[in-house]
Amino acid sequence: MIGSAITMMRRAFTMLAIVALATVASAQTMPPAVGFSDTGQPTRYAMQGVDYAVRGYRSATWGMTPDQVRAAIRRDFPAAPIAADQRDPVLETTIVVASVPALAPGPGPAFVGYVFGAKTGRLIQVNLDWQVAAPTPAQRDALAAAGAAIVADFVGHYWKIGSVTRGAAIGPRTLILFAGSGEAGGAVDVRLEGVPYTLRTPAPQPWQPAADGPALLHVSFARTADQPDITTIKSGDF
Repeated sequence: MIGSAITMMRRAFTMLAIVALATVASAQTMPPAVGFSDTGQPTRYAMQGVDYAVRGYRSATWGMTPDQVRAAIRRDFPAAPIAADQRDPVLETTIVVASVPALAPGPGPAFVGYVFGAKTGRLIQVNLDWQVAAPTPAQRDALAAAGAAIVADFVGHYWKIGSVTRGAAIGPRTLILFAGSGEAGGAVDVRLEGVPYTLRTPAPQPWQPAADGPALLHVSFARTADQPDITTIKSGDF
């Protein structure tokens, strides 16, 4: 699962700077450029009337060291085993993963990955992943319902103008349920993979890709969406 945690972390960083994937895939495999899916979207939510503060996740806050985060994990999830630190050889970040036996509103166990910057060694991102390797239709639906519950909390807050994305398909298996940046900094990304969805478009018929393979609900909290503390290849270095 550690390898999966590293893969999901890289995907999360990619999502914070969404690219035009349609340029590298055929029109047959990619969704239409314009459309909205209400899969995993809440039907009602309470307006909080305040900005959403992206400060970390539970007791773990941005800027903590690995030791401080481990102490926070023990407070938040006393029964969760903590894996040995893992180093991402590409981004040069360090990851600490806690295996949480149950984490509402997601169905079943979850992996919570705490990411530490390549240069600072401090907490810069937290990823929550509920994954089912061979899901039944009911399990796929449960992941979508959990996603809707999470999004309901986010959409009731204020976010930086122009930063919010909802119900956007970025591939035949992947939906952005919610993505937004806080006025005071930080970013949130909620994503479903491997769950059937309907994309409503200007075309007469909606776009409905088939769902197969593993299913995943992914939630990412990041300290910044603009300048993450990761190693990148500078122009002219390759």
